[in-house]
Amino acid sequence: MGARLINNPRQTNRGHINAFPALHISALRKSGGFKQGQRLPCHFQHADLSRAIPIIVDLRFEHDFKITVGHGNSITDMQVIRLTHRHSGFNGRRWYFVSEKGERAETLFLVDGRFQTRREARLTYPSQSMGKLDRLVDKKQKLEARLNGTGGRGPARGRRRKQAEKGLEEIEHALNFIGSGIVRREQDRRAHARERRRRSSQRLEAASAAMTQRIDTPAEWVITTFRGVVDGLKAGTISSAPSPIAPKTNPDAQVDIGILQRMDLVQPGKMLGGQLGWPEAWIPEPKRRLFFIIDLRDRKRPCAVFVVCDPKRQAHQLFALKRVKGLFGRQGYHFICPNTGRQSITVSYSNGQFFCSS
Repeated sequence: MGARLINNPRQTNRGHINAFPALHISALRKSGGFKQGQRLPCHFQHADLSRAIPIIVDLRFEHDFKITVGHGNSITDMQVIRLTHRHSGFNGRRWYFVSEKGERAETLFLVDGRFQTRREARLTYPSQSMGKLDRLVDKKQKLEARLNGTGGRGPARGRRRKQAEKGLEEIEHALNFIGSGIVRREQDRRAHARERRRRSSQRLEAASAAMTQRIDTPAEWVITTFRGVVDGLKAGTISSAPSPIAPKTNPDAQVDIGILQRMDLVQPGKMLGGQLGWPEAWIPEPKRRLFFIIDLRDRKRPCAVFVVCDPKRQAHQLFALKRVKGLFGRQGYHFICPNTGRQSITVSYSNGQFFCSS
């Protein structure tokens, strides 16, 4: 499978082989049940099982070698597993279990009350779930055990000890390198988060300053004056001005629904709004006034209405809003373009008309 670069747990099909009782062909042979031409009983015992499982090894017929496993007291609980072998050195035999699909295996695992091969049971080896860091730690522990000795074997000597010491030194160097890399990544992540917050704060301050630069109408007047217009647009008794297709280059004048939400102008169950007091470069007409209303009174029909007021005319544009899942589990909103149906977080303004930004 090869080493995995990441160190998160791998999603296995059913689990690791160490999590299930295993029946090894070598252990079965050591129990004395393998005798040519005979049918002999033996038992399979495991610490995770409350009782021993009876097994009968039948080697009486050359073309019908098998074992019979008694999982219960009835005949229907019996499992028959075929056996096969191949010749080995010194006129010996190497035995294998044979699965229902004809797969040979020297180990079977007790899964769902039946002995199965690893592939049949969809099990994986623990090493397949190790990342690069886990592999280094595991190898380090093995080298340390080789140097210090274990209960069954003393410490390594001579050439093997030098090899183990050299390998341990290389692993410790690699672990230090990985540790320093993790520290650097964490520092970079925090620096990136601080920079992201700083830029977000700058965007909020710039948008708020641009919106309030030339305000001469209170927000209460906007809501009181245009409440009927919003209700008429939603009911269809007042027609909405057509929204043009977005131009190739968007102007600087934009209404960001996320910025409005951070300014507490987008609140569920309420109708809020105000004047867009943008600078003269964005609204060159001296007597033109722009207003916006965010209506979230009806959960099923949220909308935004933009009003362009000139001395001799007044135009209204309606944009539907769609609730979306924002960052950190928060609720956000997107404008829906009346022409294309596409969603956008901003609505741009140009020449007395609003349109969804591309």
